[in-house]
Parts: sequence; C-alpha cells; structure tokens
Amino acid sequence: MQKYQKLRNSSDFDSVKKNGAGSADFNLVMLAMDQETVGKYKGSRLGFIVSKRIGGATVRNKYKRRLKESASSIRIIDGMDIVFIARNGILNSDYNGISSSMYKLLNNASLISTEKM
Repeated sequence: MQKYQKLRNSSDFDSVKKNGAGSADFNLVMLAMDQETVGKYKGSRLGFIVSKRIGGATVRNKYKRRLKESASSIRIIDGMDIVFIARNGILNSDYNGISSSMYKLLNNASLISTEKM
C-alpha cells in the first residue's frame, strides 16, 4: 500500500481545477495536473472533494474514507496533482464500485504506474 501526500491548500485545489485535464463517470470526476509548474514535491498529491449535496458530515466522511482507501491500493505515477470529486452516483456504489471507477479513470488518463514495488 502506497501513501500519498495530500493536497491541503485551497489554492492547490483551485490550481488543479483551473489547469487540470478531467474525465468523469457516474461516481467520480477526476482532474489531473502535472506538477512541473509547481516542481517542489517528489510524489503525487491527491485531494478528495465530497460536497454537502452528497449528504451530512457522517456520509461525506464515509465516502472520503472509501476514496482514500481506493487510492491507496492503486500505484499512481509520480509528479501529478489529482483531485477526485464525488458525484451523486457514489451513493449507490459500494467500495468495489468506487475502486473500479477510480481505477478506470486513472487508467484512461494513463496515470497508473507499471513499475513493480
């Protein structure tokens, strides 16, 4: 299991939203931006957004935990800032559905590392 750095500042999230390339499915929206513009981080940084439209704080935290666990099971290439935004379809998905959705979005964007651990 690989641990990623987190996007913490709202300016980092805004930068990825503004400059990142995106793709989506019924569960998630993924925005990804190369860190060459920033250049001060070694690995990839991930951020997760679950809005109040999804549910109350308990529900939002539940889906953030599922997103984080799904991301930790996938090896992502270094040098990327990636933001995952939950959509309403996530409420009808279990952990496997969320994980496969995340894998599919990352694979379509060629962001999955093929190196062995």
